[in-house]
Amino acid sequence: MCLVKQFYYFLLPPSSMRTTYNMLYSLDSIKARKILLQKLKENDGNVKKTARQFVTSPVIVRKWRDRAKQQQGLCNQPRIPLAYRETSFSWQDGLLAEEREKTNFGRVTLRKHMMQKYSLEFTDRHIRTVFKNAGLQKQKKRRSANGEQRVLYIHENLLPFEQMQLDTKEILDQHALPKETYNFIRNMGLPRFQWTAIDIKTRIRFLAWSHECNATYGKFFIELVTCWLRAFGVQHDIMIQLDNGKEYCMGSKRKEKKWNAEFYEKYRMQIKSIPPGLKYLQGYVERSHRMDDEYFYVPQGMKTRKKDQFLLNGYKWQCYYNQERPHHGKHMHGATPSQKLASLNTLINPNIIYFPPFVLENLLNSTLKGGYDVATQYQPLPLGVSTDKSYFSDGLNKRMA
Repeated sequence: MCLVKQFYYFLLPPSSMRTTYNMLYSLDSIKARKILLQKLKENDGNVKKTARQFVTSPVIVRKWRDRAKQQQGLCNQPRIPLAYRETSFSWQDGLLAEEREKTNFGRVTLRKHMMQKYSLEFTDRHIRTVFKNAGLQKQKKRRSANGEQRVLYIHENLLPFEQMQLDTKEILDQHALPKETYNFIRNMGLPRFQWTAIDIKTRIRFLAWSHECNATYGKFFIELVTCWLRAFGVQHDIMIQLDNGKEYCMGSKRKEKKWNAEFYEKYRMQIKSIPPGLKYLQGYVERSHRMDDEYFYVPQGMKTRKKDQFLLNGYKWQCYYNQERPHHGKHMHGATPSQKLASLNTLINPNIIYFPPFVLENLLNSTLKGGYDVATQYQPLPLGVSTDKSYFSDGLNKRMA
């Protein structure tokens, strides 16, 4: 019997001489499937015989036979499971996509934003699917040449306030603020510059403001933050990273060495300027500046008409950031900066997060002479001013795109 079967296959023409399903598929996939089903009908539904004639698998023949019976068409269908396919684009999904375009929030932040503003609850998987269907996927992160992610800090080995980043933000930024808010802040004579210091380990931030931007204010803000840290129990050495702006060392190694000698002798603190062109090294503080625009300056900018009210709102925003706003960055796991500090079980006073709001010109008004837009003296706000959780979430809902 085996010899007869071998002789039968010997009489068949070789596969290279027959018209195969793969040959037809390469020319036109739809026509190839129609010819396959027509031949199956001529063979009275014999799947294996049809598969042998077209040199293909019986699984292929059965698949397109079943598709034709179910009237699903002969076109290719997505390979993802049916349970994961979005059958329709509802009005909730349209609203989700619209808010994504306005705010440019990620999945986690956008989910909370939709819950606060519209009382609509979405899962991360559903938001990811809506992003993909609407073409709103985030830009891929830049990686190194070998595909590995660049790690700037080893968070497991860091102590609180051991590594910090400091930068200056120009509030009057036409790329970040709406035209009405930009003109309002400029005409009201409010401070033009924001000074920001952020801790890498806990994400705690300290803010101050000024009307001018120069090295005198830069050095003074560094000393102000360092004295605040020492007063609340930070005893180890501190390293503060800066950019090469005019308000710091401007890339001058001689000036940086001179400042470091003075700072280390007084406070056991040193500064470090990043190499020119490597702005990503300041990623933590630069990313926080985007939140300043989205949560503070855009929704609250036109509600401030006096400098004292501006400082009060800025202090509320700083307390909200340090106490209430969860973070989903590296090693934060959704905790707030104050919760992260408490989880480390250190001897640092937890009231360190209540850094008072300052206009730097006010503190240096007795020693500096001349200059422009010198603000009047004011009384610093008491520590622990309570903040309403909905103060910035409600303002964010009314922000302009």
